[in-house]
Amino acid sequence: LERVYRKKDGTTIPVLIEDRLVRDEKGAIRGIRCTIQDITERKQNEEKILNLSQYLNTIIDNADIWLDVLDDQGNVVIWNKAAEEISGYSREEVAGHNRIWEWLYPEEGYLSRVLSEVKISLEGTQARRAFETIIRRKDGTSRIISWNSRSLSDERGTRIGMIALGRDITQPRKAEKEMASLQEQFRQSQKMEAIGHLAGGIAHDFHNLLTVIQGYSQLSLMDLKDSPLEENLIEIKRAAERAATLTRQLLAFSRRQVMEMKVLDLNGIVKNLEKMLCRVIGEDVELFTILSENLGKVKSDPGQIEQVLLNLTVNARDAMPGGGKLIIETVDVNIDQTYAQGHISVKPGRYVMLSVTDTGIGMTPEVRERIFEPFFTTKERGRGTGLGLSTAYGIVKQSGGNIWVYSEPGQGTAFKIYLPRVEESAEEAIPKSIQKNLSARDEAILVVEDEEVVRKLTVKLLQRQGYRIFEARHWEEALAICEKKEAILLILTDVVMPEMNGPQLMDRL
Repeated sequence: LERVYRKKDGTTIPVLIEDRLVRDEKGAIRGIRCTIQDITERKQNEEKILNLSQYLNTIIDNADIWLDVLDDQGNVVIWNKAAEEISGYSREEVAGHNRIWEWLYPEEGYLSRVLSEVKISLEGTQARRAFETIIRRKDGTSRIISWNSRSLSDERGTRIGMIALGRDITQPRKAEKEMASLQEQFRQSQKMEAIGHLAGGIAHDFHNLLTVIQGYSQLSLMDLKDSPLEENLIEIKRAAERAATLTRQLLAFSRRQVMEMKVLDLNGIVKNLEKMLCRVIGEDVELFTILSENLGKVKSDPGQIEQVLLNLTVNARDAMPGGGKLIIETVDVNIDQTYAQGHISVKPGRYVMLSVTDTGIGMTPEVRERIFEPFFTTKERGRGTGLGLSTAYGIVKQSGGNIWVYSEPGQGTAFKIYLPRVEESAEEAIPKSIQKNLSARDEAILVVEDEEVVRKLTVKLLQRQGYRIFEARHWEEALAICEKKEAILLILTDVVMPEMNGPQLMDRL
């Protein structure tokens, strides 16, 4: 029996009182022996231990890392506050049993792998274990946990359980994934930019050569009417026109084509093309259009946007050889800073999204990575040039927008185009009337072209119409001719020239 005694000086001490019966040799009770022991030191030690225990519990509970202790059967003995916050389960819910593992890892196959890690830690076959798991929280959300665990032994070396420390690395893993995605987007952007420069340079040179071939074949046809060579010249001209179509597509991809920018209503574009798109996709594919009311306006070349929509439709049709559904949708969207930071070349702001979605065969990641490259195609030889999607890519980029593709094998494909919204009213496509008769004779025209063969062809064609022609190889010659105050009716200038391009020259004049 423990009591507190007051000493003569008034102080108190804790004592342990032990009473024992005193018996004689016959077993008869003769009295009681009372022993009183001063247990002040023991009580002080117990208080120190209690304070230390409370101190350790405070440390454990205030640690910002998940800490749990299991006994040798895997039952939860200690479950700190961080474990409660990360998992969503309170210590009262998990204490004294091992069902928590089934709650955290509901998938049987995954649970067995986790339990094998726990078993290794309990058995102590390895001094320390480090591994990662994905837990299912009480609210159904997931977290990625990085674990460090080791077995616990008593003073005799007997295994009595394990301690596990878990760190929530969900956000770092998410950040790593986003960084990897950005790096991949940047690499892809750099690759497309390099291909674009190469393709644009080649296309520009070929375009000039094909212009000469087409022009001189046309001139020859005019001179050799009813000649035996006429049929050959017609075939040369046709081949040059087909080749010129390819170079125009390459110029579109490299964003070097001339575009007539207008304020557009994408809903109107889709409605105007709907009948033609139905003919393109055939009877086996159903077309659905979901067009938002009061859709914002965008600025682009209407003919080029129609080409984008047609190219994406053809691509979708070819991805559904057995039929399916094609969905074209328009909607206003606002892109915030967070989304923009996760996507290369995207700026926050107000956009109009045009999406083309099919239920076709989908794409592998390898195909998806190269889908916008010129001449890349998964179609058999002879079906397509591989320039349809690269042309669409270039048109969208030249319009100040972005195009993204989302696809999985067997899950279909979605192309999403984001074009910046503008506050202007949509323009109607009204043909402009020519204000002046350009077939007047003896009028002066200035031709500015750095490519000699193209310049000579242009001069020859205009001279045939009776015009007086002034030639300039570059901007300096053009300025010098204009300073002579010749009565020049018209200036024809190349757009792409060294030092000063065509538009800059016209501004200077």
